[in-house]
Amino acid sequence: MLFVSLRASPDKKFGKDNEFHGDSGSMEDESASDASDSLDHKPIRCAFCQYSVTDISQRITVNGSYNHAFANPHGLVFEIGCFRECTGAMPASAPSIEFSWFSGYSWQVAVCRNCNRHLGWRFLSGSGVSSFYGMIIDNLLFP
Repeated sequence: MLFVSLRASPDKKFGKDNEFHGDSGSMEDESASDASDSLDHKPIRCAFCQYSVTDISQRITVNGSYNHAFANPHGLVFEIGCFRECTGAMPASAPSIEFSWFSGYSWQVAVCRNCNRHLGWRFLSGSGVSSFYGMIIDNLLFP
């Protein structure tokens, strides 16, 4: 079992749903069009082994935002970014609906295909038809 410990800054505010309510953080929303085309397909890499996990063009908004911060039942805080596909990551657990951060979605731990380090989670819709990845920002290297 992998445990990742992150510290929440004292100014972060969490509601009863364990979702961050406040400043959206430093990541640029995927809908912003200021990023140059040359950056869109540059790889986002695993922070542990530098393996290519996804790229900027795969960013998506979920529930109105690209990035989210959540606390799990153990009080660990994770800042995640949402991606359509992460070909350099793979599910490493059975789907679970317990404590899902996204209503109507189950989750699976997602690890790097190269080094097997915990990078985030894969979220699957109740029907299993759609999915996306919520990747831990601190575990990724951005271009």
